[in-house]
Amino acid sequence: MNLKAKADILQHYIFKPAFYRFESKLIENSKYIDAYEDAGGVTAIISVKVTEEICNVYGNTHGAALACMIDNFSGFACYLSEPTPRMNVSLELNVNYIAPSTVGDELIVKSTCHKVGKHLAFTDVKIYCKDKLIAQGRDTKYVTNTKLDIPEAKL
Repeated sequence: MNLKAKADILQHYIFKPAFYRFESKLIENSKYIDAYEDAGGVTAIISVKVTEEICNVYGNTHGAALACMIDNFSGFACYLSEPTPRMNVSLELNVNYIAPSTVGDELIVKSTCHKVGKHLAFTDVKIYCKDKLIAQGRDTKYVTNTKLDIPEAKL
């Protein structure tokens, strides 16, 4: 098969509209459950309902969606770790994919921020489905000096 023929086939899977919307669908189907602080840092627990929009062509949760969860929810744990949350972005993100999850599954994401310094934060995230670890990752964040635009009264 030549390159053009292969590209014509792949474009129907890669460039489908749902692929570009998976981050918003992921956030839409997420729910904050709890947070706690212990000697290991601040941990946020979030549930995510797996929908078709965040799945790959095989019906499993797309690896990019799992990476997105690690990125977004590690940042959320960082926000919870500071009296006045500052914006953060990923410097280094790694993901280990361990097992699949499918449409209808509820994922439980446990995101821990171990430390927020002047400009670096260190996090790790574990994603479970039915009490089974399906993915885990670490995210080193760059923490900016820009405070989140949240009125102090709401914090």
